[in-house]
Amino acid sequence: MNELLVKDLKNGSDILLNQAHELNQKLVPMLGDIPTTNEWCKLISLSSNSYFIENKQGLVGFIVCFREKSDYQSRNYIHFNNHLEKFIYIDRIGIAKGLQNKGFGTTLYRYIIKKYGNQMKICAEINTKPMNKKSISFHEKHGFKRVSEKVFNENYEVVYMERDEG
Repeated sequence: MNELLVKDLKNGSDILLNQAHELNQKLVPMLGDIPTTNEWCKLISLSSNSYFIENKQGLVGFIVCFREKSDYQSRNYIHFNNHLEKFIYIDRIGIAKGLQNKGFGTTLYRYIIKKYGNQMKICAEINTKPMNKKSISFHEKHGFKRVSEKVFNENYEVVYMERDEG
């Protein structure tokens, strides 16, 4: 795979933000539903760090992250915010169908790990209901360890994972 540039989604054009929103919606339920482009733009604006990668055909994928003490109201983010003083939370990563399992997600994760991994824990939650085994394996491959689990209801359960500094 050619070297890909990771770019700042927060400074992306309206067209790019719309494309990223469309990609997010195509990946529901593995990614949380964000019904409108306006809500998507608010999420990106509120995020501390959001990045994307593209190839000659267009948008390949994105990653959306939040630092501690954000006003973000995701109950999974709040879990980490209540337990850790310094961290970066990966709220979502989306890679276009047909381009998954080709190293693009790894490119985004390596970027986050290189930029923040020596300074703080990197956190994520992964669905266990509906089960997302690929994501759990992906996170474990990148040094994340399971720290706890949460059952929200009969249709939604998660595992909380963290990657230690260093």
